[in-house]
Amino acid sequence: MLSSLFRKPAAAQPPAPGAATAAAPVLAPAHKKLMERHAAWLEKLPGGARVDLSKGSLAGVRWQGIDLRQALLRSSSWIDADLSGANLAGADLAYANMPGAIMSGADLTGVDLDSARLERCWLDGANLSEIKANEANLAGANLELARLIEGSFQNCKMMEVRAARTSVQHARLFGCDLSRANFAEAVFYKARVQMCKFTGAVLTDANLSHALFVDCAFPQADLTGARLQGADLSRSQFGRAFLDNCDLREAKLSACDLTRVSLQGARLGGVQWNGADLRGANLRGAREMTPEHFSQIRNDASTTLPNGSPGPYLRHSGAEKPARPGK
Repeated sequence: MLSSLFRKPAAAQPPAPGAATAAAPVLAPAHKKLMERHAAWLEKLPGGARVDLSKGSLAGVRWQGIDLRQALLRSSSWIDADLSGANLAGADLAYANMPGAIMSGADLTGVDLDSARLERCWLDGANLSEIKANEANLAGANLELARLIEGSFQNCKMMEVRAARTSVQHARLFGCDLSRANFAEAVFYKARVQMCKFTGAVLTDANLSHALFVDCAFPQADLTGARLQGADLSRSQFGRAFLDNCDLREAKLSACDLTRVSLQGARLGGVQWNGADLRGANLRGAREMTPEHFSQIRNDASTTLPNGSPGPYLRHSGAEKPARPGK
């Protein structure tokens, strides 16, 4: 069944009540020796040596909670490995092959993930702050409750990632494909996102306040209830997207394609429209619009105005005011 593709392997399931805590990593003698020397190197003790597993094959290992800080792991293979709770801060995982690997709750602060393959990876609750990921593949990965604070993602494949309640504050994303991703209740506060695709993505109740989402594509995306106060969405495409009950106060929507968008009940005070296209948009119940706003936007007979009447907007008609309940 398709649901099995999104089910964590049994080995990584939480222990039953009363069971022992996470098991120590299972290490072969040669690996145990390497880890002992790496631990000494981290402590700057005599005889220590930084672990180098570059190009190594570590598929299926069960190294829960292992300390691989600053390890050299470039081009290594970790298919279906269990690294849950591991400390990988500062490690070099560029070009690593990790489809299906489990890194739930792991610390990947400052990790180099350039060109890494992380399809269907389990990164729920992981710390990916300050990571660098150029052309990495995270399609289908689980990032729920993960921290991507100040991370840098460029030209990454992030289709269908599950990232509900993820923290993406101050992160930078450029040229990434996040189609059909789920970022419900995620926090993008002051993130800088440019030329990214969010086709069919879910960002319901997400916080995008004061973020920059310039030249992005949101066709058919669901941003119902999202907070977008002060966000810069200039030149982005929202065709057929849902922005019902969004807070867009003081946002920049200059030259945005908002054709056939639903903005029912949205707060729109202080929005900078400057040539935005709202033909076919549904503004029923939208609040805080003014006649000056309508002088900046394109609307026609297919536009539903805040008072529920069809466009185009006529000055002094009062159609910029939402209809009172019951009318």
